[in-house]
Amino acid sequence: MPKESQIKQFSQELTESISYIQRMARILLRERSDALIQGKVTMPQYLSLELLSNHGVLKMKDIAKALNISLPAATGLVNRLVKMKLVERVYDQEDRRVIFVELTSEGKKTTDETKLARRKIIEEMFGGITDEEREIYIRIIRKVKSNLNEKAK
Repeated sequence: MPKESQIKQFSQELTESISYIQRMARILLRERSDALIQGKVTMPQYLSLELLSNHGVLKMKDIAKALNISLPAATGLVNRLVKMKLVERVYDQEDRRVIFVELTSEGKKTTDETKLARRKIIEEMFGGITDEEREIYIRIIRKVKSNLNEKAK
Protein backbone atom coordinates (compact mmCIF):
# COMPACT_ATOMS: atom_id res chain seq x y z
CA MET A 1 0.00 0.00 0.00
CA PRO A 2 1.45 3.44 -0.93
CA LYS A 3 2.62 5.59 1.99
CA GLU A 4 0.03 8.32 1.32
CA SER A 5 -2.76 5.77 1.43
CA GLN A 6 -1.39 4.27 4.64
CA ILE A 7 -1.33 7.62 6.44
CA LYS A 8 -4.89 8.39 5.26
CA GLN A 9 -6.10 5.04 6.56
CA PHE A 10 -4.20 5.60 9.81
CA SER A 11 -5.67 9.09 10.26
CA GLN A 12 -9.20 7.82 9.63
CA GLU A 13 -8.87 5.00 12.14
CA LEU A 14 -7.20 7.23 14.70
CA THR A 15 -9.91 9.90 14.32
CA GLU A 16 -12.63 7.32 14.90
CA SER A 17 -10.78 5.76 17.82
CA ILE A 18 -10.09 9.08 19.51
CA SER A 19 -13.75 10.08 19.16
CA TYR A 20 -14.81 6.79 20.76
CA ILE A 21 -12.24 7.11 23.56
CA GLN A 22 -13.35 10.69 24.26
CA ARG A 23 -17.00 9.65 24.48
CA MET A 24 -16.21 6.76 26.81
CA ALA A 25 -13.88 8.90 28.93
CA ARG A 26 -16.65 11.51 29.27
CA ILE A 27 -19.01 8.82 30.54
CA LEU A 28 -16.44 7.65 33.08
CA LEU A 29 -15.54 11.22 34.05
CA ARG A 30 -19.18 12.12 34.58
CA GLU A 31 -19.23 9.55 37.37
CA ARG A 32 -16.32 11.36 39.02
CA SER A 33 -17.74 14.77 38.22
CA ASP A 34 -14.70 17.05 37.94
CA ALA A 35 -15.01 20.82 37.44
CA LEU A 36 -14.51 20.58 33.68
CA ILE A 37 -17.21 17.97 33.17
CA GLN A 38 -19.58 19.76 35.53
CA GLY A 39 -19.25 22.86 33.37
CA LYS A 40 -17.79 24.96 36.17
CA VAL A 41 -14.84 25.81 33.95
CA THR A 42 -14.35 25.76 30.20
CA MET A 43 -11.48 23.95 28.50
CA PRO A 44 -9.49 27.19 27.93
CA GLN A 45 -10.05 28.12 31.58
CA TYR A 46 -8.89 24.69 32.72
CA LEU A 47 -5.83 24.89 30.47
CA SER A 48 -4.98 28.22 32.10
CA LEU A 49 -5.38 26.74 35.57
CA GLU A 50 -3.25 23.74 34.64
CA LEU A 51 -0.59 26.05 33.18
CA LEU A 52 -0.44 28.01 36.43
CA SER A 53 -0.43 24.79 38.43
CA ASN A 54 2.55 23.51 36.47
CA HIS A 55 4.52 26.77 36.23
CA GLY A 56 3.48 28.79 39.27
CA VAL A 57 3.04 32.54 39.00
CA LEU A 58 3.02 33.79 35.40
CA LYS A 59 2.78 37.13 33.63
CA MET A 60 -0.34 37.73 31.59
CA LYS A 61 1.73 37.80 28.38
CA ASP A 62 3.20 34.37 29.24
CA ILE A 63 -0.29 32.91 29.64
CA ALA A 64 -1.31 34.38 26.27
CA LYS A 65 1.80 32.98 24.59
CA ALA A 66 1.48 29.50 26.14
CA LEU A 67 -2.20 29.25 25.12
CA ASN A 68 -1.52 30.83 21.72
CA ILE A 69 -4.13 33.54 22.24
CA SER A 70 -4.00 37.33 22.12
CA LEU A 71 -3.22 39.37 25.21
CA PRO A 72 -6.78 40.80 25.29
CA ALA A 73 -8.19 37.25 25.08
CA ALA A 74 -5.93 36.16 27.94
CA THR A 75 -7.05 39.18 29.96
CA GLY A 76 -10.71 38.23 29.44
CA LEU A 77 -9.98 34.64 30.38
CA VAL A 78 -8.16 35.67 33.55
CA ASN A 79 -10.94 38.17 34.41
CA ARG A 80 -13.45 35.32 34.40
CA LEU A 81 -11.16 33.15 36.54
CA VAL A 82 -10.69 36.03 39.00
CA LYS A 83 -14.48 36.42 39.28
CA MET A 84 -14.70 32.69 39.99
CA LYS A 85 -12.01 33.14 42.68
CA LEU A 86 -9.76 30.56 41.01
CA VAL A 87 -6.88 32.94 40.29
CA GLU A 88 -5.73 36.31 41.51
CA ARG A 89 -3.69 39.11 40.06
CA VAL A 90 -0.50 40.11 41.82
CA TYR A 91 1.17 43.38 40.92
CA ASP A 92 4.95 43.68 40.72
CA GLN A 93 6.20 45.78 43.65
CA GLU A 94 8.75 47.57 41.48
CA ASP A 95 6.61 48.10 38.37
CA ARG A 96 2.84 48.20 38.88
CA ARG A 97 2.33 47.80 35.12
CA VAL A 98 3.61 44.23 35.39
CA ILE A 99 0.82 41.88 36.39
CA PHE A 100 1.32 38.33 37.55
CA VAL A 101 -1.40 35.71 37.81
CA GLU A 102 -1.42 32.93 40.38
CA LEU A 103 -3.78 30.23 41.53
CA THR A 104 -5.85 30.78 44.64
CA SER A 105 -6.32 27.91 47.06
CA GLU A 106 -9.69 27.25 45.37
CA GLY A 107 -7.99 27.23 41.97
CA LYS A 108 -5.38 24.78 43.20
CA LYS A 109 -8.09 22.55 44.67
CA THR A 110 -10.08 22.62 41.40
CA THR A 111 -6.98 21.80 39.35
CA ASP A 112 -5.84 19.03 41.68
CA GLU A 113 -9.28 17.40 41.75
CA THR A 114 -9.55 17.51 37.95
CA LYS A 115 -6.06 16.08 37.47
CA LEU A 116 -6.80 13.29 39.94
CA ALA A 117 -10.08 12.39 38.22
CA ARG A 118 -8.35 12.32 34.84
CA ARG A 119 -5.47 10.18 36.15
CA LYS A 120 -7.96 7.66 37.53
CA ILE A 121 -9.69 7.48 34.14
CA ILE A 122 -6.34 6.87 32.45
CA GLU A 123 -5.57 4.13 34.95
CA GLU A 124 -8.90 2.49 34.16
CA MET A 125 -8.44 2.84 30.39
CA PHE A 126 -4.89 1.49 30.39
CA GLY A 127 -5.24 -1.02 33.22
CA GLY A 128 -6.13 -3.79 30.80
CA ILE A 129 -2.96 -3.60 28.73
CA THR A 130 0.52 -4.80 29.59
CA ASP A 131 3.38 -2.72 30.94
CA GLU A 132 5.19 -3.25 27.65
CA GLU A 133 2.20 -1.98 25.64
CA ARG A 134 1.93 1.08 27.89
CA GLU A 135 5.64 1.77 27.44
CA ILE A 136 5.27 1.58 23.65
CA TYR A 137 2.25 3.90 23.82
CA ILE A 138 4.03 6.48 25.96
CA ARG A 139 7.10 6.40 23.69
CA ILE A 140 4.86 7.13 20.71
CA ILE A 141 3.10 9.95 22.58
CA ARG A 142 6.47 11.46 23.52
CA LYS A 143 7.59 11.30 19.90
CA VAL A 144 4.36 12.93 18.68
CA LYS A 145 4.81 15.63 21.34
CA SER A 146 8.40 16.19 20.21
CA ASN A 147 7.30 16.41 16.57
CA LEU A 148 4.65 18.99 17.49
CA ASN A 149 7.21 21.02 19.46
CA GLU A 150 9.51 21.04 16.43
CA LYS A 151 6.71 22.17 14.11
CA ALA A 152 5.71 24.93 16.57
CA LYS A 153 9.21 26.44 16.46
